[in-house]
Amino acid sequence: MTLSPLLLALAHVAFPAADPATIMTRVCEAREKWTPAHVRFQTKLEGQRGTEAYDHVVDQEIWFSGTHLRTDVVIKSSAGSIIDEEAWIKTPAFFAYRYGEAHDIYTGDLADISAAADCAIDPRVLGLVPVSVYAMHNIGLGDYCALVTGATDSSTVREEMVDGRQAVVVSYQNLDAGTSGEVWVIPEMDDAVTRIVVNGSVFRDEIDTTYKEVTAGVWFPSTSSFRRQNSKGKVITDQKVTVEQASIGAPIPDSVFALSSFDIPVGKEVNVGGHPRIWDGEKAVTEAEFAEQRALAERNAASGSTGRTVLVVLAVVILGVVAVLAWRATRKQANPDASDQ
Repeated sequence: MTLSPLLLALAHVAFPAADPATIMTRVCEAREKWTPAHVRFQTKLEGQRGTEAYDHVVDQEIWFSGTHLRTDVVIKSSAGSIIDEEAWIKTPAFFAYRYGEAHDIYTGDLADISAAADCAIDPRVLGLVPVSVYAMHNIGLGDYCALVTGATDSSTVREEMVDGRQAVVVSYQNLDAGTSGEVWVIPEMDDAVTRIVVNGSVFRDEIDTTYKEVTAGVWFPSTSSFRRQNSKGKVITDQKVTVEQASIGAPIPDSVFALSSFDIPVGKEVNVGGHPRIWDGEKAVTEAEFAEQRALAERNAASGSTGRTVLVVLAVVILGVVAVLAWRATRKQANPDASDQ
């Protein structure tokens, strides 16, 4: 199995003589503490796809419970105009995707949040991979743990101080992949990966991440940047993330992961596993089921209207009888002898 340069780099982060599996286990175990997580961050992206340059700002909000995951994304131009709005909800029962006004819903075996090929974003990979919404699709922390095999041709370890903290720096080379690189880990920050450098034949990648201790013993990224240069040293991708909110360990309400939180209009057509369905306000139903629901509602409304009419007529009759009785009683009081005749 051929591993990506970043995976190979991460596989060799640790103290001397530690094997790659142990190293990755340490990194993963530290990040597994980031559950539940509610994270909001902004990514500024500059780069070029082919001959087209782009300059975007991406606002993302992620809720992750361990079995349930939701991501809301707004992509804007640097001037602030909205380019795209998307959202994903992934639970063991369904995967839902909203793109603009379109909604897609899939059901099936989705118990493993990292296994399905969807767009859900695992917040635990922040600082390990390129951080944009485009690059983080289909990536989960478990992917890294499962793929590490420690396939390198050589590696060396040194220690150095980074911002007043002792860091372990691993230099490695992989001839098969044609890559070399270095990885920085801070053991006293719960094995936080603060820098990754990967050199290839036609690129150089750099990921730099700062951390904040959001709760005792849990260090979460506060900023992260990714820069890619081509073989000529020109920066072709530049991404900077600023974490605006990070809540780790607090329970997340079930309503966050409910399909109804998408605010789908009643009567809106949605796609369920490739089949058109209609949203009835609580769930997706067939067109025939929705028509029957509407017909039943109309019958109930008509029945309610008839009932109200009967009540009004009955009330009028009662009022009429009461009025007659009152008139007769008043007349009797005014002319008591009339009743004796």
